[in-house]
Amino acid sequence: TGTAPLRSAVAEHIRQHGIDTDPDNIIIFNSVVDAMSAIFSATLHPGMNFHVFDHDTISMTGIVSSYGCMLHNIPHNGTGYDFSLLKSMAKRKLGNFLYLNCLNHSPTGISLRENDRDELVEICKSNRFPVIEMDLMRDLWRDTPLPPLKASKIDNQVFYVGNFSFMAFIGLRLAWVVIPRELMGRIIDIKAQLFGATSNILEQLAYELLSSGRYARHAEEVRSMLPVRVDAVDELLNKHMKDLASWNKDNISICTWLTLKEGIDSVKILTECPEICFSVHKSRSGVSHIMFNTLAPGLEELDRALAILSAAARRQLA
Repeated sequence: TGTAPLRSAVAEHIRQHGIDTDPDNIIIFNSVVDAMSAIFSATLHPGMNFHVFDHDTISMTGIVSSYGCMLHNIPHNGTGYDFSLLKSMAKRKLGNFLYLNCLNHSPTGISLRENDRDELVEICKSNRFPVIEMDLMRDLWRDTPLPPLKASKIDNQVFYVGNFSFMAFIGLRLAWVVIPRELMGRIIDIKAQLFGATSNILEQLAYELLSSGRYARHAEEVRSMLPVRVDAVDELLNKHMKDLASWNKDNISICTWLTLKEGIDSVKILTECPEICFSVHKSRSGVSHIMFNTLAPGLEELDRALAILSAAARRQLA
């Protein structure tokens, strides 16, 4: 389950977000992928309805179908999420499971609004829906965020997943999960059978980062840099993409998400311009999107990449 000192340090770390849990309710995994696989193996069954936020659909399709589940999208209308499908399925008493990324959603950057959060908590509470809360970017906020769902009145329905790699460094891939008590034994068994022990060296490193305060100081430093970086990225987007794409500056965090103008195909752009390290997404309606890491490229490099992107988009519209 992970070393006792690290689980205690994680429990203390997440307590600042309003999650009061015993270290014995925490399991350490080698990666988020391992954690998700263990949770899925313990909870999903054929015929279950699996609900995800907008733009998680593409990445989850293959995973969910392999368990025989049906994937459903929780759409975002520009101002908030639409839970009408979720509520209608609740009335039919079908098996439902939610996979939610409520803060700094990857890739869109959207954070759940307070009224949406309150509505979602009530739906899950009244129907006893289990929830995976992916909170991988909790420490990368610009404005004080809402508490996690795990800190609400549905805490014992929520698998709360966090990790170190977004804030510390990519090689520290350890993930932690706060598990509902009644499923602890089952997930411990699955972890032992499928994934084995985690790295002692990485666990010790993670413990030292948390217990010494280095992780907290680093997070504070990154957060102080983020608003300046967002302003610079927004300026470059206005320079190159103002008439070619739309974006919401308030949603820019570690990810920057662009919705391209009709007639621009993001897949074709990346095929023509492989030198720009952006991710492409296409919604089921055919709308093209571009996503890139806000913090990773230097601003000069980003300026060149956006210039290439802009030129390729203009050629498509010519």
